[in-house]
Amino acid sequence: MLPLTPEHGSYTKERCQLRGMRAVTWLLLAAAGAVVSPAAGATTVDGHGPWRGRTGLAAAGGGGRTGPALALSVDPFFERDAVPGQVLSGTVRVRNRGRAAALVRVEVGDYGQDRAGRPRVSPPGTLPLGAGLWVEAAPRFFLLAPGRERTVPLRIRVPEDAATASFGAAVFFSAEPAVAPPLGSGTRVTGRLGTLVLVRVQGSAPAREDGAIAGVSFPRVALSYPVSFSIRYRNTGNVHSRAGGELSLMPLTGGAAVREELARRRVLPGAEAVFQGRLESGPALSAYRVRARAVGEDGRTLGRPVDAGVMAVVSWQLPAGLLLVSAGTLALASLRRRWTPPGRAAPVA
Repeated sequence: MLPLTPEHGSYTKERCQLRGMRAVTWLLLAAAGAVVSPAAGATTVDGHGPWRGRTGLAAAGGGGRTGPALALSVDPFFERDAVPGQVLSGTVRVRNRGRAAALVRVEVGDYGQDRAGRPRVSPPGTLPLGAGLWVEAAPRFFLLAPGRERTVPLRIRVPEDAATASFGAAVFFSAEPAVAPPLGSGTRVTGRLGTLVLVRVQGSAPAREDGAIAGVSFPRVALSYPVSFSIRYRNTGNVHSRAGGELSLMPLTGGAAVREELARRRVLPGAEAVFQGRLESGPALSAYRVRARAVGEDGRTLGRPVDAGVMAVVSWQLPAGLLLVSAGTLALASLRRRWTPPGRAAPVA
């Protein structure tokens, strides 16, 4: 999911167009006597083709009504393989889940990741592997009524001289009220959300999906469950991968290994990602040898597996419970010996 980012830059012509569209919309609604009603609720967008899931944006307004005035949801990912000179087509579905009509603006920028795996978004043509100049999205402005959905066509033109690599772009959608709220009705909040576009280009050089484990983190001695693990992975290939981690916990006393799959992430070339997971339960007293490996989307091992060492689990929950029961039993026995029943004289020494 792309982060919400503040709008920047000067858009003198676009601001004039926005004001004109708001004015026309206000006049049409006033003439028709229309009343904007709240949406019945959010509808989950089913994933199909290269799309998976969705991202959402909500901006609350004043006026005493319940629910956000503006609430958009879009499909978050668009991934394709391509060759130099190819033209790709697709669509992004945008839904207004708020209770007011929204004026939506569409913008395109470059997308990348720094060495730590943090997302970077810049104007088109400013990142080394940015694809913002390749992406055409139309229309750039449109009105969206509450509860309605619209598809925005995308056209991606891969240059003839594109090298073998993964290129990224971000298509941003920002929303503001189609009708300006009355003075004193509350504070208006706007924001942006985006769809990530990743294009894996197969040029003259072969595509190489590879990586290496840069570190494995876990407690050497765990005192309770669950036990948390993390694998730091570095993409050493020339294309992006949807990589994940897998831990194998081998009991030192023998028995079957415990395998834990860690969450997957999209990692661009040269960037790192941290895969996290945890062991929910197990024996109160145990010791494991921890082995880790990175896996690609097809389950293939990326790089070399790592022997990360030994972990001991000494859960104090069971010993502490036995200790409390024993202490309680001793205390009751002591009280029983000291207590003298009524009408019975205490023995004389």
